[in-house]
Amino acid sequence: MSQSENECEKRRYVICGLSTRSVVHFLLPVLGVPSEFSKRDYSGVGEIVGIMELDPERVSAMNAKLGRNIPCYRPDEFSKMVRETRPDCALVGSRDCDHAGHILEALAHDLDVVVEKPMVISSDESRAVLAAEKKSKGRVQVAFNMRYNPRLIAAKRFIASGGLGTITSASADISVNTKHGASYFYRWNRERKFSGGLSIHKETHQFDIISWLIGDRAESLFAFGKLNYYGKDGLLRPRDAAGKPLSPEEEKKNCPYFQRHLTEKFSPSENPATKWDPLDLPYNLQYPESRKRYIYDDEIDIEDTYSAVVRYRSGASLSFGCNFSAPFSGHRYAFNGSKGRLEINGVGTAYARQEDLVAWPTYQEMVFYPLFGGREEIKVEIASRGAHAGGDELNQEDAFNGGKNNPPYMKDLKCFSGALDGAYAVAMGEAAWRSAADFRPYTMKELLGEYCEG
Repeated sequence: MSQSENECEKRRYVICGLSTRSVVHFLLPVLGVPSEFSKRDYSGVGEIVGIMELDPERVSAMNAKLGRNIPCYRPDEFSKMVRETRPDCALVGSRDCDHAGHILEALAHDLDVVVEKPMVISSDESRAVLAAEKKSKGRVQVAFNMRYNPRLIAAKRFIASGGLGTITSASADISVNTKHGASYFYRWNRERKFSGGLSIHKETHQFDIISWLIGDRAESLFAFGKLNYYGKDGLLRPRDAAGKPLSPEEEKKNCPYFQRHLTEKFSPSENPATKWDPLDLPYNLQYPESRKRYIYDDEIDIEDTYSAVVRYRSGASLSFGCNFSAPFSGHRYAFNGSKGRLEINGVGTAYARQEDLVAWPTYQEMVFYPLFGGREEIKVEIASRGAHAGGDELNQEDAFNGGKNNPPYMKDLKCFSGALDGAYAVAMGEAAWRSAADFRPYTMKELLGEYCEG
């Protein structure tokens, strides 16, 4: 990344999109305001000098709550914001469909960029970003915080050391519980034009981490995908005796998702809120109370279930599955190599009710099975604070302080992810939904063109 001429000067940041994720991952750490998500304080090395946000009420409320006076700019005022605030870096956390525009404008002004996943929502946009980065003095970092999860860092170190030998195949089974999974279908994420679908918005995390652990780029992908649980034909949607949808209020009264997760908080006549913003900022422009929305709405046009197979350049293969309406959230990864099998299994507690913690199999483990017998459990110390097992704080250290206080081996593992990493993850996600729609495999070459490696 570019550095200020005077090393003592604070790095100047603008935020593009004051989303909840921007608040907890960008705004509060740079302002030095602790939250349950991160206790890091980067106010000594950085400052927020401007915020671009389509809903100025959110910025006004933030300034009032934190006693700040950070100027707000409209989405069409990027050049004005740069001229008036003189930033070094743009932090992009807007809706996914707006990422590309912000990144391209930042690179045109020779700014560095840190962007939330996914980098963009299509391979067309990825190619535009890669082309712009080649012409710019700025560089793009994608905030793939799963690369900073201590358990996955330990797995990467084990694989990089040769402990698994040559990787031949891998599998990944991803579960997202009924509360977390349903939350995407209340929000803008539920329309492909805004998010690219969950194979891009959410699963770029998984596609990136698996490719990073394998240490290879995907070559081709074939997938099945379907909208099973949500949308107008949702499997669990309540209906009357004739099979027709109920009124909105009666539908919620009889909906298992609402009854399980929202009954204690909302009346069936209300709009279910999905915020987890520690500042409780208003979302009145994006989510007006007058526009009722629910998880069975007609406009939902993305998949909630995926099964895919991936071939990597080395010839290794991956079988991948994801379900966004599961009893609990977790992942089960397995990597097979010439020296044995590495399994990484975890069930999280996020979005869990207290009684679920008793009923669910809550555990985290990483085990290596040597090829000719034995079992070796790999112990990992997990941070007791911070989101994503402490991975967010390690990611913030990399983004805002050059990783100076992170373990030195992290630089060798290439936890830092750039624009090409982001482009490949998006291409895999796009290939998944396109393959499901077209019933054919897609190659990274046809999606990324000249930017496809190998």
